[in-house]
Amino acid sequence: MMNNRVTWGLVAILAVAGVVMVWNNLHHSPRQAYDAVMHARSFEANKPSAVILPRPCAGIMAYNPPLYYYLIAKLNAATESALRVDISPVRFARWLALVMFLWLGWASCSFLLPRTGDAADTGSFNWYALAFFLLPSQYLLLAMPRADHLLFLSFQLLLILWYAADFPSRLPRSRWRQVTWGALLILMGNSRATFVAGWFPFFIWGGWILWRNAGTAPPPRRLQRRILCLVALGTVGVLSFSFYLDRYIRTGKVAPGGHGAAYNYYKSLEKNLDKPAMFLNVDFRTMLAQPNRHARYANGNNAFLPRLVNDMWADHWLYFSSTGRMGDQKVAWKRIVLVAAAPFTLLYFGCVFWCAMEGLGRAMHRQRPSLAHLAGWIYGAAFLLLMVFISSMPEPGKNKAVTFGYLFAYNWLPFFCMASVIRRVPRGMPILTGYTFILFVLCLPLSVFW
Repeated sequence: MMNNRVTWGLVAILAVAGVVMVWNNLHHSPRQAYDAVMHARSFEANKPSAVILPRPCAGIMAYNPPLYYYLIAKLNAATESALRVDISPVRFARWLALVMFLWLGWASCSFLLPRTGDAADTGSFNWYALAFFLLPSQYLLLAMPRADHLLFLSFQLLLILWYAADFPSRLPRSRWRQVTWGALLILMGNSRATFVAGWFPFFIWGGWILWRNAGTAPPPRRLQRRILCLVALGTVGVLSFSFYLDRYIRTGKVAPGGHGAAYNYYKSLEKNLDKPAMFLNVDFRTMLAQPNRHARYANGNNAFLPRLVNDMWADHWLYFSSTGRMGDQKVAWKRIVLVAAAPFTLLYFGCVFWCAMEGLGRAMHRQRPSLAHLAGWIYGAAFLLLMVFISSMPEPGKNKAVTFGYLFAYNWLPFFCMASVIRRVPRGMPILTGYTFILFVLCLPLSVFW
């Protein structure tokens, strides 16, 4: 249970984050959102009452499952009918994202952390609350509609319930847990292609629990129980991958990269693409000299890590940097934040792979992984998948991607890894909490749209 001091600390952090997000929603025009026209058309296509099944998204959004747009459009239509007012589906999606993000932050702090022992003391709890609402990139991503929001909701909700409702122990004997587990996996599968990083661990873990339980039935019923288990697992798998199976049947392609005229256009512009250099280029001096989209790197302008860090902290694509989105009024402050956040960035990514390797060692000894180990596996897999995606697209296409946005659904996971490692250092958590509070204050000007 949270004491009064912790509760008021969480309320204060939620209030600050909420004010920033409300301000951004009021001041950030929907027309400035990434691919705004195609998002709006995708909502409108799914909004009419005559539309029973999700319709494909517009333009290049057609390579995303349409379920996010379908659900938002139907909720938008129902709200309009109840209130008898017209509401832009794009604005409606942004306000829903704001509520979702704040609620999941509160639920994680209230139910997940106490259950896993990750908030055994007030300092740890305060650090998590600060970290969840720290990164400027997430405030940017919440100010525009994205299918990543559905993935964030379904994944974080499954993560919370898995531990808070003790799914590993009670899943075989609880019908509502089985239905919730399957439904959230299906929602993940019909959100974004990056769902696979979080989907497989929970599908395999839950599937193994159900399969093992089916094997405990008496011999006359054991075969029947296992057949039913296989049918249930197959149904969840097919419904989760249905969009990609259908696309493969129709086009012969599974991955969204390398498609259509846009790909051919970018391919014609490709110059000096050097993939090894792209991933080994750590020219952070160029990033600091020009912490926005105007930076020009060596090796054909390839620089995966500097662009990733810039997207993470410094609003690389200039959405919050100026009203015109081409000039940059926050260059000096971005440099301060990038330098101040350098140790945090190293811990953010380094602790993930440390916990992933440590978790593999525990798994080899048949020990249940901790939340930090599971977080390391999932985020590490998402990071590697991002590298595969980036390497599959020509250079101009890579540079148009809001790189860190593809990790959005999992961006809270490294915090569990960081806490797991830092707790082993004497007085590590108090120092990390103070440092994170300073970063939280420094980042606020970058999180606000001017």
